[in-house]
Amino acid sequence: MIMKFKILLACAIAIFLLAGAFYLYETHRSEGGSRSNGMDGISIPPPPSNASTTAPYTMAQVTTHAGAQSCWTVIDGDVYDLTQWIPVHPGGQAAILGICGTDGSEAFHAEHDHAQEQESILATFQIGVLAQ
Repeated sequence: MIMKFKILLACAIAIFLLAGAFYLYETHRSEGGSRSNGMDGISIPPPPSNASTTAPYTMAQVTTHAGAQSCWTVIDGDVYDLTQWIPVHPGGQAAILGICGTDGSEAFHAEHDHAQEQESILATFQIGVLAQ
């Protein structure tokens, strides 16, 4: 009986140590090369290297980026390139694909209701402003 207890205890300790090692590995891995948003280990891809948050874009330009290959949207007068966010969006790809090439302000606010975390994530994808 004591022998079974020792074996069970050894197995429990081994599992605990493996879980701790895995946690440390995943934590270290998520810190390298991409920005963590604190949402279950999902990493935010870096914005396009040619991004300029002051460039003015027309709505006609935005509408030409209406799919998974190039997804731009307008939210509150700012233009965002969400192409890299599509595959990692916690709410699923359809939520982002539905606003590609459009003014996604209403959909974004209906889902996120001005939540600071989501607005901070969105800001990393800004490429310009909507021309008046």
